[in-house]
Amino acid sequence: FNETPEALMYSDTCDLNTNNHYYFNFVIEKGTPPYNLVSGPGTINENNGVWTFDSDQMANGSMWTVTVQDSFGCEFSLSGQKQCDCFNGPGDMADEEIEICGPNCAQSTLLNAGIQDANDTAEYILHTQNGTVLGTILERNKTGEFCFDAANMTYNTTYYISWVIGNDDGTGSVDITDICLQVADGQPVVWYEQPVADAGSDDEICGLSIDLLANPSVGVGTWVYRGSENVMFSEPNTAGPTVTVENYGTYIFTWIEDNNGCIDSASVTINFNESPALRSAESICDFITFQYVVSFEIVGGTPPYMLDPSSLG
Repeated sequence: FNETPEALMYSDTCDLNTNNHYYFNFVIEKGTPPYNLVSGPGTINENNGVWTFDSDQMANGSMWTVTVQDSFGCEFSLSGQKQCDCFNGPGDMADEEIEICGPNCAQSTLLNAGIQDANDTAEYILHTQNGTVLGTILERNKTGEFCFDAANMTYNTTYYISWVIGNDDGTGSVDITDICLQVADGQPVVWYEQPVADAGSDDEICGLSIDLLANPSVGVGTWVYRGSENVMFSEPNTAGPTVTVENYGTYIFTWIEDNNGCIDSASVTINFNESPALRSAESICDFITFQYVVSFEIVGGTPPYMLDPSSLG
């Protein structure tokens, strides 16, 4: 009957420079030395009759299992894990929402750069999730300025810009798998599509009313008149209202589109012309030829006047 070896005096220590790694060791007693390492991340060492296991460098939070066997084949296994406290700390972003018109760029605001340990780097990351956990990463850089990318972004959607601290992944960017990754609560940013207003074509009409016809793009559209004359739109917030004026002449009407503060406008010129009218009409009969002549005065409209051949009998 052989005695089974066992581990005593287990201890572990964190790497005090970064806390990204740790080491552990223990003394091997009982059983019958020499001892053999069957499996495990480290080596067995002997010093003045004292046998110890000394680990390799372990990643923070990683688990391990060590199996040791004595000279008679009796063995034991020991497992563990060490979580070192992180030395770094998150920064702070401004919480005011950034609103951008069209595909322009948004500049975020960093209020506090946080704390980095010895092997950390930091960068801004544009992503999809509110809070201190990264969502889908859309873009990352060192400046905090991000522009709209139609390939993977949509208008009227809230995104977030976070200041992120963590181990350098070897390319100068943050390793987002770092167990001590620090993500600042993201500053919200929304891109709104820029309207492109089209008020339609210039036109003229005989009379005091006409149907306007804008071509809407995005947002809310409204017709306005900035002159001094009295005009009336039947439905000013629709693309095709009827507009009525009190006096003949040339008017300029403006179609304004507003998409969450992103504004564009276009104008159309309409000439309202007075129709000519007849006055003092009379007819004179010729009783010899049995024909008659009609005469009248033409008023209104804009001379010279022309006779419509289709009106002749």
